[in-house]
Amino acid sequence: MGGIELRELAPETARAIFSLAPQRGHLFDMSLRENLILGRRDIDPQELNRVLVTTRLDDFIAGLPAGLETQVGEHGLRLSGGERQRVILARALLRPASILVLDEPFSQLDARLSGDILSNLLETYTHHTLLLITHLFTGLDAMDEILVMQAGRICERGTHHDLLGKAGLYARYHEFQEESLSLPRQ
Repeated sequence: MGGIELRELAPETARAIFSLAPQRGHLFDMSLRENLILGRRDIDPQELNRVLVTTRLDDFIAGLPAGLETQVGEHGLRLSGGERQRVILARALLRPASILVLDEPFSQLDARLSGDILSNLLETYTHHTLLLITHLFTGLDAMDEILVMQAGRICERGTHHDLLGKAGLYARYHEFQEESLSLPRQ
């Protein structure tokens, strides 16, 4: 990365470059605030608020009687799946790192909320590299490059527009997802 072989870096140095929001991250049986700032007591309140707005947690937390001091329960079970995902995403954003790795960060959210959060991320984190691992096409038109994988190998790469024009795997999956989302509900 940047001409440096990551294997040559000390593990702590390599880990400090990345911040990860896993698809199923762990929440601890403590307050929202403690889960968000995990291990970081130096969080600036403005930075915390910016991240809450970015992840659209601000209104949700404002509506809770105890706000950020609300206890989430063991494994965050007092929160919905989408709320847990957004807390895990917010925690990753609060970690100082230049590369954000987001693994299926919107799988528990509807398309509109996913799009809003991704737009917020792209507007706010312009000096970061965003590695988005997803099966959803929401917001991929804003990505600089898309790598399509099949059976553990990259089979296509390009922009959203380029990949749609190639009529390959990406285009087929995109069309399938668009058709699936537009089916009338019964």
